[in-house]
Amino acid sequence: MYPWDDENGYLKILRGDNIRNYEVTSIIGKGVFGSVIKCVETSSQREVAMKIIRSQKIYAASGEREQQVLTQLNAEDINGSLYFYNVDKKNIVRLLEYFTHQKHLCMVMECFDMNLRETFPKIPRFPVPIATLQSYAQSLLKTLYFLKKRGIIHADSKCLIKLS
Repeated sequence: MYPWDDENGYLKILRGDNIRNYEVTSIIGKGVFGSVIKCVETSSQREVAMKIIRSQKIYAASGEREQQVLTQLNAEDINGSLYFYNVDKKNIVRLLEYFTHQKHLCMVMECFDMNLRETFPKIPRFPVPIATLQSYAQSLLKTLYFLKKRGIIHADSKCLIKLS
């Protein structure tokens, strides 16, 4: 156990902390493998999400595997750009960089506004329009097919939407 970790191996983080060139703006949540925080890159003011893997070896090994898979998928999803809309995008989150901070693997990713659980209650019509459901389903199925072709199954898939 390290002095900067809590008793469960999570990095102690507070709003306003700095990790490299990122300032923590909010704590999004904790999962089995680590914490997710929202940050602002200090040089560009770009908002990002950072996943911080717990310090225990079993979680670190899983985090390293996740980083490798995301790096591979990002390289293969060549049409999926942060800056240009392209219908061939496979909806893989962009891993912007990764590094180690106080014995924790940190993965910096593009930041999404909300997940489907948060989105559906905000849709003004109920039931949700079929066209909306079809759009979400099409995006999800395109991604699952992309992963299946590569023999990848993720045990903790999240449905995230970038609202812009």
